[in-house]
Amino acid sequence: VAAEYVDDYDQLKTNFDFRQMYAESIGAALARAYDSEIITVLDASSPSTTVTASGGLTKAKFLEVAEGLNSNSVDTAERYMVMSPAALTDLLADSGVTTAADGVISNTALTTGFIPNFLGFNIILSNLLNEASTGVRKCYAFQKNSVGLAIGKDVTAMINYVPQKVSHLVAGEFSAGAAVIDATGVALINVTE
Repeated sequence: VAAEYVDDYDQLKTNFDFRQMYAESIGAALARAYDSEIITVLDASSPSTTVTASGGLTKAKFLEVAEGLNSNSVDTAERYMVMSPAALTDLLADSGVTTAADGVISNTALTTGFIPNFLGFNIILSNLLNEASTGVRKCYAFQKNSVGLAIGKDVTAMINYVPQKVSHLVAGEFSAGAAVIDATGVALINVTE
């Protein structure tokens, strides 16, 4: 549960809607809490595939991750790679990924600075990933069915007036839990940043 009071007098003194800003901020915080649930169970798991990217995340390391999952007979559909901003920067710096002659993926990377999917993996950028050791970030690749998220109550946002406080209460809540279902469908990538 995340909540914040918006004082009516403060609202009158501004030319923007505090309630909307708080609702958006609380929604984003709850979305990060979902991500944190998943990352916590990934950190606690024992993936059967571990790749060390001491020179940063490159196309060759990406292929190594894919090969590890393929050798475990992991379904190739709906694979995800959760990486840090520094790992994405490494990938974008790899000329094998971003050379304009390489086609659609490279053109997207060059124009947007982001790669939505690469080598069968949907890319998810996260600042919530933990360090394996100083300067080494734990990134993860997984197949959708290998990691589960049970949602007891989805994100709900509400704005209610509270007369005792002469304020509006902006609140959001959710209930969920995550688990690694099949560790063979998870790969740990230790990326030196």
